[in-house]
Amino acid sequence: MTGRGWHVTRLHHVAFEVTSIEAAVADLRERGVRMVDEVPRPGGMGTTIAFIHPHACAGLLVELVGAASAETAADAQAEE
Repeated sequence: MTGRGWHVTRLHHVAFEVTSIEAAVADLRERGVRMVDEVPRPGGMGTTIAFIHPHACAGLLVELVGAASAETAADAQAEE
């Protein structure tokens, strides 16, 4: 796949659901992992998210997703 007009496409990011996003972020920070989000922030559909910096994962942006409660997810869906 070389030559004019060919582009190499890289995977932009992956997301992993975690049981406790606060605990996951704290554990990664204790291990010295570079984070984009030092504390979790609101994500889509009532979730909470945090990103690991791409430099910590060979250029891949990793998203941690804290599961939303059923009530929070239903409220977020109703707002859309």
